[in-house]
Amino acid sequence: MSQTVRMYIQYVDGTDQLFEWDPEPAGTESANMVSHLQKMLHEDSVLLEMGDKLLILRKETIKTFEITPVPTKLPATTIHNVRLVE
Repeated sequence: MSQTVRMYIQYVDGTDQLFEWDPEPAGTESANMVSHLQKMLHEDSVLLEMGDKLLILRKETIKTFEITPVPTKLPATTIHNVRLVE
């Protein structure tokens, strides 16, 4: 069984939220995280289906978001092996 995917969102107002979901089975179109990420970057909103509701997050309210674990395939524009230096 694959590891649960987590997405941590920090909003421009200083609040944050953590979402998680189980990955789709390998071989399904929805399992292609790279495709989802690339499409999401070009949309005005992030859409999250949460069972009995659909959460629509306007991207202008989002400061950053992190996804863990790192998907095995990433967009070609990804810079790999980066370290944060404070």
